[in-house]
Amino acid sequence: MKLQATLYIPEDEEDFHIEIYDEQAPDYQIAEIFKKGDKTIIDICNNPNDTHKELDLEEFIKVLTKSYNELNP
Repeated sequence: MKLQATLYIPEDEEDFHIEIYDEQAPDYQIAEIFKKGDKTIIDICNNPNDTHKELDLEEFIKVLTKSYNELNP
């Protein structure tokens, strides 16, 4: 899988967002990163089920660290 990311920066630079897609299936959005209040949010998308899981950046790093530790004992 190759990823493609698109960065959108409107006039108000604080209101940016990044959309991440599978390059081979451009209709399949994998994630979106954006600001919500004072937090950076990573919205993980599950397109077949049309579900989303929003994690703030700190939560996302904890999930990645836990996954890494379980895969590499």
